[in-house]
Amino acid sequence: MRLLLALLAAALIGCPGSDDDDSTPIVDPELILVIPADGTSDVPITQDVTAEWTAPVEGVVFAVTTDDAEVPGMRQSVQDGRVWAWQPDGDFLPLTTYDVVLTWVGGVESTTFGFTTGELTGDDDDSAGDDDDSAGGDDDDSANQ
Repeated sequence: MRLLLALLAAALIGCPGSDDDDSTPIVDPELILVIPADGTSDVPITQDVTAEWTAPVEGVVFAVTTDDAEVPGMRQSVQDGRVWAWQPDGDFLPLTTYDVVLTWVGGVESTTFGFTTGELTGDDDDSAGDDDDSAGGDDDDSANQ
């Protein structure tokens, strides 16, 4: 009987235990970049507002205002949800300060930043009235998000 128990114990020593450690830990995505950066001045009036996270995010909302007035625009997902871009309907106004409040699903708190556009130049003429600087995306919204 002791021999049987010894053999059983020896066999169990080489057996792996529960292997729950193979799962990838769930990490909350972190916001790592906003463009234009907070406090940037002389931003082109055709600039998109862009945010990048360490992992894909959902439910991204860009609330862009100037003088407490909401600026209408459209958001889109780029790079499978790790990067989101927002562009105003038309161009930003020259020499104007804008504030952005950025929120997303799973974000503990919103991120706030601001920028000021530069002067109107001949290169800024966009006769179509829309900003086409952003990369193609897969989640267009016509609401201010």
